[in-house]
Amino acid sequence: MLSLFLGQASSVALADGPSGISMEEYQSRRETVRKEIGPDALFVLKGAAKREGVTDFRQSSSFYYLSGVTDPGVILMLDPGGPDGEILFLPDRNPRGERWDGLRLYPGEEAEKATGFGKTRPLSEYEGILARRAARKKVIYYDYRRVAVKESLPAGLDTILRLQLRGSRPGRDPIRLAHSGSILTGLRQVKSQAEIDLLTRAITITCDGTREAMRSIKPGMYEYQIQAILEYVYRREGAQRTGFSSIVGSGPNSCVLHYRDNTRQMKEGDLVVVDVGAEFGYYTADVTRTFPVSGKMSPRQKEIYEIVLRAQKEAFEIVRPGATMGEVHQKARDVIDAAGYGKFFIHGTSHWLGLDVHDVGQRRRKLEPGMVLTVEPGIYIPEEEIGIRIEDDLLVTDEGYLHLSAPLARELDEIERIQAEPGLEERAARGGTTQIRQVR
Repeated sequence: MLSLFLGQASSVALADGPSGISMEEYQSRRETVRKEIGPDALFVLKGAAKREGVTDFRQSSSFYYLSGVTDPGVILMLDPGGPDGEILFLPDRNPRGERWDGLRLYPGEEAEKATGFGKTRPLSEYEGILARRAARKKVIYYDYRRVAVKESLPAGLDTILRLQLRGSRPGRDPIRLAHSGSILTGLRQVKSQAEIDLLTRAITITCDGTREAMRSIKPGMYEYQIQAILEYVYRREGAQRTGFSSIVGSGPNSCVLHYRDNTRQMKEGDLVVVDVGAEFGYYTADVTRTFPVSGKMSPRQKEIYEIVLRAQKEAFEIVRPGATMGEVHQKARDVIDAAGYGKFFIHGTSHWLGLDVHDVGQRRRKLEPGMVLTVEPGIYIPEEEIGIRIEDDLLVTDEGYLHLSAPLARELDEIERIQAEPGLEERAARGGTTQIRQVR
């Protein structure tokens, strides 16, 4: 019994952790979905399936949002009008598999206690329960996608499609298939205090890593060495992984928006764009800084940097309840256009941030307290190998915004001061501490 309980606790550790999301909050989210869809609908969501050979498994964001469960291959069902309002489908116990992958959740009272779900059932019963319950519904919410002709249908979808066909016959009401995202997208856009706390921690860790990168960078280093310093700090400070592939683009690579090779050797006079994010408790940061490899920018580099920084600062002032992402972007564009560099600003200014780096959400929706977005103008001039992007994470508040990534310097004089400090390797070579020096 003890080993089984420990296996379950590890699967939902964040739900009960001191800085995580409570079981009651996950239950409240599921209750909100049940109320939203009503008794004539059924909501089905599959967790991510662990791919062969993948050791760093990550649960799908929406499934995690509703459950806090991190096990692969699980399914949840929400049935407001059914005998059980919610069911979590789990695999039967597999002692042989445990030897390879560790303990997992299994159906039963212990799993219900660990997750807060009202009922757990074996995965082997999923198809039968789905068929019986879906047959009595008017709408089925399902995380469907386009399926190739030669590809088999995902579990449960073939059952739903057969029920749709049967419902299209005379004398039967049709069953409508809706995407689960139509419910979850709006809910995920506004963050709870627990989510904001996790995002803040992820952003703080990211700022600490970038600050160490600023201190450590030197001409002759490779981009991947800066990536290694960044990700060392993340893991040392408790991040589970990166929220996306780290971008360390120097010289000509500073003008490549989604550059990820990180293989170039950096040289004197280069700029480097460091676009990174640590993930903490499934929530990710997204912060970008541009700084000189040699510690000092040229006058031309400074000129472009100051334009981008001014565009970002003015865009910040648009962030408040009732504004839109489009208005934030337009303000940044106005500044860069007025400076004569509009054709070198080739991307949008903002995106939502949360469980995913480009989090779900309607771009046209007006800003509300609890939303978190990025503000990231940039200018990219490939002919001069000048690429500059400055990106920060903002929480919308009742009064305006809270600058979550403010601890990381943006002003050039502050960046140069940090770059003049000894980095990790230099401190170690001197026999000093390699303790990460943080700014809180």
